[in-house]
Amino acid sequence: MPRIGKTTLQAEPGVKFSPSHMNLLKEFVPYCVRSLDLEDSYNGILTNDRHKYDIETTGMCNKDGKEFYVYCKGRGFPDVLRTIAHELAHFSQYERGVFSHDNIHFSSDAEDEANMLAGELLNAFAEVIGYDAIFEARNENSEQALGA
Repeated sequence: MPRIGKTTLQAEPGVKFSPSHMNLLKEFVPYCVRSLDLEDSYNGILTNDRHKYDIETTGMCNKDGKEFYVYCKGRGFPDVLRTIAHELAHFSQYERGVFSHDNIHFSSDAEDEANMLAGELLNAFAEVIGYDAIFEARNENSEQALGA
């Protein structure tokens, strides 16, 4: 049985979630780590500043630094969860030796697999937790972007 790593997640100042969403984040990350059988430990950073970490899309991972970054500004909570799962899926690919920085491409097999795994993880988590807990309420990041 593989050793399950410990993955942390921190929100930078300005990234705001409701207390219930913060609790879900605390449950979702270990759920993904267990489901993906990640052996290493990683650090996730939730940010509203895409340029600070050179995030071109909604997230990215740094294999060598064992960190991943998720852009949150203007995004719905389920999208943030899916991005977390997607980046952790890339670490699973790194650990299995099927993904490297050399083959990052939007239409690559590794990206397709990460997208598939992220969707599966989010759906399975929602079935356990309840879809309303994830898909109903808006987080403060998306409300700010909509001018609420």
